[in-house]
Amino acid sequence: MVKRKNKSLVLIPVFLMMACAAETALAAQESAVQESTWQANHDAGKKAFDAHRYGEAEKFYSAGLAQAEKFGEKDLRLAVSLFDMGTIYYVQQRYEKAEKMLKRAITIREDVPGPDEPELNRVLLQLGEVYRAERRFDEAQSLYDHVLEMSEVQTTEGQRVTGTVYFDMALLSAEQQNFARAETLYFIALPLFQKAEGANSLAAGETFLNLGQLYQAKGAYADAEKNYLEAIAVFEKGGELENARLAAALESYANLLREMNRKDEASRAEKRAREVRRRKAN
Repeated sequence: MVKRKNKSLVLIPVFLMMACAAETALAAQESAVQESTWQANHDAGKKAFDAHRYGEAEKFYSAGLAQAEKFGEKDLRLAVSLFDMGTIYYVQQRYEKAEKMLKRAITIREDVPGPDEPELNRVLLQLGEVYRAERRFDEAQSLYDHVLEMSEVQTTEGQRVTGTVYFDMALLSAEQQNFARAETLYFIALPLFQKAEGANSLAAGETFLNLGQLYQAKGAYADAEKNYLEAIAVFEKGGELENARLAAALESYANLLREMNRKDEASRAEKRAREVRRRKAN
């Protein structure tokens, strides 16, 4: 008598395999939805931030952070969201919250194997800005020194980062009323920006603008005017997105012209600054 096989014993493993496959597919689908939601919040937050709509940016960044927390404590998307929140808190002068977020982002980027050095440097420099705003000058300087040690000035990215460090150190020196050192540091930063980004580097434009303000404060009007005009020329080539910087440079130049008793030229610069700001608002 031939024994018949129990079909149910054969079917059970098949059903288990099918169930596992369905669970895997569902998990992958949920992961893709979470990734898409996080990316959408990050992108919308950045767009609002770039437009200086900081309350709106905080809303999107906060939603993105809540999503990123689900990816795991060491996920680089969490580091991005923490940086986003640290930056928005910084511009809102909520420095304690900014420091907390940025330190968490640094821990993630330092602990992940093969950290993305440019991104790590970016977070370190933002934390340095927080310390500078809080007048914690020694802590800011320590961070700047650390980034300089890690940067390779032979590369384009290294030149950009190193230029940023010297620019930030110049701001730090100016905060401490050491204008001679600030001037020297700006002149170190300037060619690094131009090598990394070209003659029309926006970072170089910012450097020209700051040099103009520094020389104006010293009463060196000819040098101040030269640097203001350099800054204006750079920002004019930056397109519509640089309207705010162009307007600020024109306003600083107008202020200088008034100090030099060149009132008609000052009025023209002020009028143009208003037009630029109006165009930006529209």
